[in-house]
Amino acid sequence: GAFRAILGASAVAVVLLLPFVPLELAGRTLPPLTPLTVAAVLYLGIGATALAWSLWYRGYAAAPPAVSAAAFFAQPVVGAVLGVLLLGEVLGPAFLGGAALIAVGVLGIAAATRERREAPE
Repeated sequence: GAFRAILGASAVAVVLLLPFVPLELAGRTLPPLTPLTVAAVLYLGIGATALAWSLWYRGYAAAPPAVSAAAFFAQPVVGAVLGVLLLGEVLGPAFLGGAALIAVGVLGIAAATRERREAPE
């Protein structure tokens, strides 16, 4: 289920990233522990990670396989478009080429799914 997938992914991430914590903290000071800092960490940990992953995996599991595959491959394009719209990011020609390849793949998935649904059994 979604919870087990999130828990497993998080456990693996902690084990793999923990050795790099001293390197990341070397020569840096931690920000002061204020209510705003605690709220930001809680938001990132609970809202933007645990809740978002849980909703993503539940939707992913409930959708037909072709829709799940298309959504998986469209993620970077959606993220980049949101970056442009919300953050004013600028996309280069390499991104546009990659987005075109992703679009071709997603359209291919949709066409193959449509053919399978319409094929007589």
